Amino acid sequence: MSADEGVASMLHSLALAVNMDNVFSLIAQIAVSIPVAGYLFGLIYSHTHPEITKPLIEENCDQTTFKLRIVSNIALYASITPICILYILFFVSQANYFLSAFSGDLPKQFSYAEYARRGFFELFAIELINAGVIFFINFFAKNTGKNKPAPLKFYTVTVSVFTLLITATAVSKMVLYIQNYGLTQLRVYTTWFMLLTALIFVFVIIKQFKIDFQIIRTFAVVFTIFFAALCFSRPDALIARYNMENCMDSLSYNDIYDMVSLSADAAAVVLEPEYRTDINEKYAIKNKAFNNAPGPNAGYEELCRFSNAVLNHSDYNKFNYSSLKLISMLDS
Repeated sequence: MSADEGVASMLHSLALAVNMDNVFSLIAQIAVSIPVAGYLFGLIYSHTHPEITKPLIEENCDQTTFKLRIVSNIALYASITPICILYILFFVSQANYFLSAFSGDLPKQFSYAEYARRGFFELFAIELINAGVIFFINFFAKNTGKNKPAPLKFYTVTVSVFTLLITATAVSKMVLYIQNYGLTQLRVYTTWFMLLTALIFVFVIIKQFKIDFQIIRTFAVVFTIFFAALCFSRPDALIARYNMENCMDSLSYNDIYDMVSLSADAAAVVLEPEYRTDINEKYAIKNKAFNNAPGPNAGYEELCRFSNAVLNHSDYNKFNYSSLKLISMLDS
């Protein structure tokens, strides 16, 4: 092969790798990889050349942060007061939209899904903005730190409380959605995330009255507890249990089949004997549309075969509580 052919082959492979279908994902990957690579390089370099790196001690950190305190407190108060007033006016004018979920009422122009989804994304945007505002006024104010003045504390608490109010409304919208359409993994994870981020602003409020309160350390502990609870609470089992107990009338056989496909945690709940009759009735309704006459236990047996196939896909799937429970149910 000539050199020109080699170059042509390389360019052809590159053209195949970069096309309009994946160019945006490549741009996103590059945008993330460059700063991460820079951080990792700096981390390695600083540890391999300690003689030219300033030690990370409290005194050096205090000196650095003190140099960044360049904004007058009065200027900060003047800039954030209109924001707080705007928040109050916005919340009052949209009170019916924000608070209707607490009374279980759905605004006429929304579906349950749109209402909950919009509430989450509105909350996420507000949390990012308010977190940036709180960081800015507390980090760049000339008079802050241990001798933080009362007005700065007041504005910090006000913004945090408003964020918590929006969080409460977003969670209530999600609860309203769950009450009418049941649980899914995304709804569980979204609710978990909203509750976790709300604690950040609770900690910010505590920090205003207890100066030595360690926000980062406390949040790390709380995050670990939240994450452990999410992992070890078997959320798929909770989803299946809630839906089978509270949403059976609205579930179709395909919905039940999809729940079984989540994991062994969900399958072990769905295939419990008390749900067998309901499953077979749902299966009969499904086949009635195709003029089929399935056996009296056909739906349950199909779910058992599907669950067994999922378990046999990998031996690693069989070594947990739900899998062992499911295996005993399938063998009985």
